Amino acid sequence: MNRAMRAFLFTGAAAAAWLYLRNLRSRRAERIVALVRSRLAHLLSYPRAVEVLADGSHVTLRGVVPRHEFDEAIRAVESVEGVERVHAELIADEGGQPSQRPAWSGSPARLLAYLGGGGLTAYSLAKRDLLSLPAGIAGLGLLARASTRAAPAPYQLHKTIVIDRPLTEVFALCRVAANLPRALRAEESLEPHPPSFIRCRAGTVSLEALPAGRTRVAVRTAAANVRSEVEEDLRALKRKLESTRAP
Repeated sequence: MNRAMRAFLFTGAAAAAWLYLRNLRSRRAERIVALVRSRLAHLLSYPRAVEVLADGSHVTLRGVVPRHEFDEAIRAVESVEGVERVHAELIADEGGQPSQRPAWSGSPARLLAYLGGGGLTAYSLAKRDLLSLPAGIAGLGLLARASTRAAPAPYQLHKTIVIDRPLTEVFALCRVAANLPRALRAEESLEPHPPSFIRCRAGTVSLEALPAGRTRVAVRTAAANVRSEVEEDLRALKRKLESTRAP
């Protein structure tokens, strides 16, 4: 067997071994993904909102989960057979609901309240007896309520994410407005309060030190229609901090 043939056979054998190991690794990753998805399906309220990726024994989670299920989800995935490390790119959702004004405070209902209150008050004044007194009181109450405009409270959005960096490094980066979610980037109103709180006109950023040198970042903002934007910006902040250290 000449040298060229031996080289050809060696290259073929190496390629076959590489393909075998690659397929073995792929099957292992698929098995781990299936196990993790099964575990999350029994744990999370919205398991389809979480994307599961596996590279060998390392698992990455992406998506949004309710805040009260966040820590339990991480622990559950860490306990899955074959998983050696979990990288969480999850957003913990604590979004509140906009404050509701009284149902009668819209324009048509307000008009009806004026008419009803005025009618009852007029009826009571016309009768001027004890029997019509309750009607008069009710009419005055309706007029008072119709004249009072409830101030709508701003929509409160609360999002958190865990970053694999110590609190001091996270705070050093977050105190620069350009690194905050776009909804909070107002440098003239930024008020850093070391070591773990930042206030600005549109909301707040709170940091909490976690075990193993990690930090939970919580963003609360009154800005409307920015849920997806804040989630995207928090993921970008996580990637930036975990790939490079703050100066």
